Amino acid sequence: MTEIHDEATVCPSCKARKGYGEGGRFGVGYLKARVVFLLLLSVPFILLTLFFGGLYGLLVADADGIIVGLVFAGLSAYTLFHARKDFVDLKEPPKWYR
Repeated sequence: MTEIHDEATVCPSCKARKGYGEGGRFGVGYLKARVVFLLLLSVPFILLTLFFGGLYGLLVADADGIIVGLVFAGLSAYTLFHARKDFVDLKEPPKWYR
C-alpha cells in the first residue's frame, strides 16, 4: 500500500517489479523489439510455405512438398501468434509482479 511514483519500476518496500510478460521481466523496449523480430522471422516461413506447399507440392504433385509446406505453415502460425500476443500486451499498461 506504499505510494509509488508513476515512473518507478521497482517498489521500494516490497521489491515488486513493474513490467510485461512472465513475471514482469520485460520492458516495453524489449517487447517491441520482440514483436518486430517475430514478424521478421515469420516472413521466411510464409515464403517457404508458399514455395513447398504451393509451387513445389502442387506443380510437381509431390506429397512431401505439401507436408513440408504444412510444417512451415505451422511455424509461421506459431511465430505470428506470439507476435500478436506480445503486441496485445503492449496495448495494456504494465503490471506489478512480486
